[in-house]
Amino acid sequence: MTRLTRAFVTTHWLREQISKASSHRESHIKILEAAWKPNITNSGYEDVYVKDRIPEALDFDLHRCVSSTPLIPRSIPEIPCFTDYVRQLGIRHDSHVIVYDAVNRWPSVRSWWTFRLLGHDNVSILDGGLNKWKKDGYCTTTKAPELKEGFVPSDWEVYFQEDLIRTMSDVMSNLFTKREQLVDARREEKFTGAEWDEGIAPGHIPGAVNVPYLSLFNEDFTFKSSIELERIFREAGVDLDRPIVSMCRTGVTACGLAVAAHILGVDRVPIYNGSWWEWGQIADKKLQVTGREESSRFA
Repeated sequence: MTRLTRAFVTTHWLREQISKASSHRESHIKILEAAWKPNITNSGYEDVYVKDRIPEALDFDLHRCVSSTPLIPRSIPEIPCFTDYVRQLGIRHDSHVIVYDAVNRWPSVRSWWTFRLLGHDNVSILDGGLNKWKKDGYCTTTKAPELKEGFVPSDWEVYFQEDLIRTMSDVMSNLFTKREQLVDARREEKFTGAEWDEGIAPGHIPGAVNVPYLSLFNEDFTFKSSIELERIFREAGVDLDRPIVSMCRTGVTACGLAVAAHILGVDRVPIYNGSWWEWGQIADKKLQVTGREESSRFA
């Protein structure tokens, strides 16, 4: 059985790798700071990356190469553009990509899933992100990494992993086949329909179960232990021995469920990328569940 790349690495482990790399000409470790602000037109470069980051970390813009639509605001990258972008970052096929973010972990889990979707499985999240790094007393910098003399872009290529993504059509078919379990990462209030976004129907997809994204983390935003994560999934009604598909509001925190499942040894958890933002706008209203019996507002 192929050994899985760890879903996350600790700050202590990363600090050791940086120290080792300083004595070598080339390192297989590539550190990316995914600075992603709520406003999808702003990568967070000016507000986050240039102010404080881990030494040798490169700015990674999740919005680069992405064309958003009204139904899918968090679309996947355009492959030719993303390929060139990754090559310019110097990432090779043997690179161990370590991704972190400074604020809320959403960019990290989405970056982790994006690299795996495009065929780069050797990717891990820095557990606890920049905040944990600084809390542990490790230094940060404002100095941008310099390209080594003679740098040339890598020959990195995309190997698209179709099994890691689901479309609305896939999810619609699954309503009848029930082959895959649908797990929703939204807050309970969104899942039940007690709260909703204007113009988007309330509720959840029939048959889905709720594992809120924030329930996966400790107070310092490190992942909970495997024992705790397994308990959270099982108490929500998730059978870890059966196929799982994760979703959320726009396909971002859903990636956190995929990371948590990976920690538990469930490697291939696809994301419904359109998630509730797409489903709640165009699905047949008879297929919407609200928990507040308010679907008549959308009739």
